[in-house]
Amino acid sequence: MQLTQGLLKRTVNKLLLPLGVQVIMAERLKEITSKSSRAELIQRFFDCDEFTNSARLWLIQELDSSKSQIQQDLIALMITNQISKGYFVEFGAASGKSGSNTYLLEKKYGWNGIVAEPARVYRTDLHQWRSCHIDYRCVYSSSGIEVDFLESKTSMLSTILGYENQDSLSKDRKISRLYKVQTVSLNDLLSEYNAPKHINYMSVDTEGTELEILSKLNFQKYSFDFLSIEHNSAIQEYAIEELMNVNGYVRVLRSFSRFDSWFVPKDYEVGKWLVESRVSKSKSGPE
Repeated sequence: MQLTQGLLKRTVNKLLLPLGVQVIMAERLKEITSKSSRAELIQRFFDCDEFTNSARLWLIQELDSSKSQIQQDLIALMITNQISKGYFVEFGAASGKSGSNTYLLEKKYGWNGIVAEPARVYRTDLHQWRSCHIDYRCVYSSSGIEVDFLESKTSMLSTILGYENQDSLSKDRKISRLYKVQTVSLNDLLSEYNAPKHINYMSVDTEGTELEILSKLNFQKYSFDFLSIEHNSAIQEYAIEELMNVNGYVRVLRSFSRFDSWFVPKDYEVGKWLVESRVSKSKSGPE
């Protein structure tokens, strides 16, 4: 079959040659696309003025180990100087591996923490991939409320019913199924799992409810080295940044973070984690 396909491809390419068109087999197209995407991402490292050359080199070396959509896990490691035994909080966590902002931290660097995800479609995956605390409630502004949860056909876009049109992805958020879920506030989630008062990294991605959740967080009790907060709309982006500024955090890597807003404490030496002394020797990664 492979010989027939190869012969067919060569024959068609020969016929199309005068037109400047070429047939590419699916496997080869996938390889080319993958290399193209990687090249585009590496170019983004160089386009961002906040990265030093040594930071760019480390990011490129570690790129294949990242599970995050836009390398949030690698940025968290840079900011925390690749500490071992750190602590993370991630909600919504989706499958816990693909697209996860904390899988790498747990499996390669020995971090512990909490992942929360109310979408039922991800429960089997979370149990398979994660060893940290797993909570299936919906993180919200208050605890103990039963809300309608919209599990989207594109599972990562699932959210509380009523928030599906709050961002720029509403047209992609088609209903797969609707069911009731229990809520838990971020304060209660952290308290119930005895999270430390200082958390190294928190990832917030709830498809529209991020601002409402964070506005109820006790910033006097809990502090963070790094927070990545999805916004997906200009209005929410501005409001989140204003809230974080009031609570002592400043935004970094604005041009690189795209649909996320990334924050570190105002008194943090922002440039320090981008110089060579902050980038230590790479360790072996998870499978």
